[in-house]
Order: sequence, then structure tokens, then C-alpha cells
Amino acid sequence: MKTAPMATIFTVFKGSSTGKITEGQTTVPTLQSNDVLIENTHSGVCGTDAHYLHTDMVLGHEGVGIVKAVGSKVSLVKVGDRVGFGYVKGGCAECQYCLAGHTWHCVKGAHAFGISNFDQGSFATHSVWPETRLAILPDEIPSVYAGPFMCAGQTVFIPFLRQGIKPSDCVGIVGIGGLGHLAIQFAAAWGCTVVVFSSSDNKKQEAMGFGATKFYNTTGLSAADVPKINHLLVTTSATPDWQL
Repeated sequence: MKTAPMATIFTVFKGSSTGKITEGQTTVPTLQSNDVLIENTHSGVCGTDAHYLHTDMVLGHEGVGIVKAVGSKVSLVKVGDRVGFGYVKGGCAECQYCLAGHTWHCVKGAHAFGISNFDQGSFATHSVWPETRLAILPDEIPSVYAGPFMCAGQTVFIPFLRQGIKPSDCVGIVGIGGLGHLAIQFAAAWGCTVVVFSSSDNKKQEAMGFGATKFYNTTGLSAADVPKINHLLVTTSATPDWQL
């Protein structure tokens, strides 16, 4: 294993009070035992980044890069691996949620984008990240496409695993934005019947092209018109009016 030098200085791009992205530098001391130094090569752009344009913090949380150095106890990744990292950086590693892998629900507060570690992000030449929050990327996914999987992709795919969604299930998806785009494709590839709901017909062809089986305009829609759905993924930024 290779240990990082005593200090690593790299370029970062941050928000500011004026909303203009500014260039700066961050110095990182010797890596902690479970830390990984990543040379960033690509980054996705998430809607959440826009929320912090006026904040003095490094932007970006859909990072892709190459491992350049590792801490003394790192065992899951090695120098030269191509990895990705996302919104959540870690938790207390002690509570029931962290131990179950549900770091975002950490009872002491998750370390996440916009909440802590303001000197780290994917809008930078390098990042330092704990190995347990990194994904080793398969060769089949080019780096230029991998970034969005680290945030939007994880968000909509994890329910397939945690909720036990089966290929024989009918999956409903509300909203056809960035999250919805990936949710439709995942559900279709999973072998599910994919029912998409939107407030207009503007994205019908787009949804069908991504693999939707059926499309419903929710304007004037009644429950009697909709087939039985086993799982419903709501990917909208606003909570739907469930009384309609």
C-alpha cells in the first residue's frame, strides 16, 4: 500500500456570497488510517449543487477518480483503482443505522454534502474520502457517465435492494426528472412492469423511450384507471397531493 505524503495541496472550486464559483486551495494532512486520496477525473452536476452556490464550501458530490494513496488500514481499494463517491461521507460508525449500512440515518448526524466537510467535494482536482463510502467502478461504465450514479443512481437503486423489488413486480414512478430517468431505466432493466406518472404528456415519449410500460397523465386521473402497483418510487422535489 502507498501512504500519502505529509501534506497534499490541491485545487478546489467553491461557492461564494455572490454566487460565483471561485477557485482556491485545500491542504490535507497525512491520511487517516481509513482515508483514501483520489485524483478526480470527472464529476456529475446535481441540482443540490445549485443550493450551495452562495456558500463558502467546495461544490460537487458525484465524483469519479483514481486512487492515488491510501491510509494504513485501507483494504477495500488500492492505488490505481477507479472509484466513485457521493453525497454521504460517513457517520459515527457505531449506531444501529451506521452498522446496518444506513449511514444517512446516523443518530449523531451523517457527514454529508452541505452539512460537514466543507473543504471536500468533486469540483476539485483531488478529494479525500473514507474507503467505506467509495464504490469501485466496473469497466463497463465509462467515467464520463459514472458521476450521476453516485447520487441520483444510488438514491433510486437502493430501494430495489432494500425493499426486495422483484422482476415480476409492477413499479410505479412519479416524476421524470434526473432521478426519474434513472429509476425508469433501472426498473425496466430489472424486468419490472414500469408505470410512469406525470402531470402532463410532455415527457411521455421520453418515458417510453427509457423503458416505461405504461404512462399516465395524473390530471383528472382516478384510482380505477391505474393497475395494481407493488412499489411506488416518488422522485419529485415536492410531495404529491395524495388526496387527488
